[in-house]
Amino acid sequence: LKGTAKLFGSMTFPGTDTKVKTVTVLTTDVVKRDSKADQNKPASNRTIVLGPVDWVDTHGTNITVGSAITVDGRAVTASGNDVVMANWVANGKGDQMVLWRDNRPTWHGSYGPVKR
Repeated sequence: LKGTAKLFGSMTFPGTDTKVKTVTVLTTDVVKRDSKADQNKPASNRTIVLGPVDWVDTHGTNITVGSAITVDGRAVTASGNDVVMANWVANGKGDQMVLWRDNRPTWHGSYGPVKR
């Protein structure tokens, strides 16, 4: 998924008390869901879930409003909203942050911030 970062926010992840940091991205890319591409998706705002607010704020993502970014992730529905859970995010300047590795979030356990 490629696009332009427009807005940062947060949401409470369903079924938990965890506040996660999000970034809204304007994209024209097709988001694949369940291995099927939605071919009729026009340019749209997509909400990308980065990770727990405190962890993301501490480790940073090098994304600012207006940044061209690339996101690898998976489409999910959270609290009735279609979002993308980011596996990794790159800011277009060569800086990448891995948010999931080996099917585990990097903020869980001993991974710490991981550069790709």
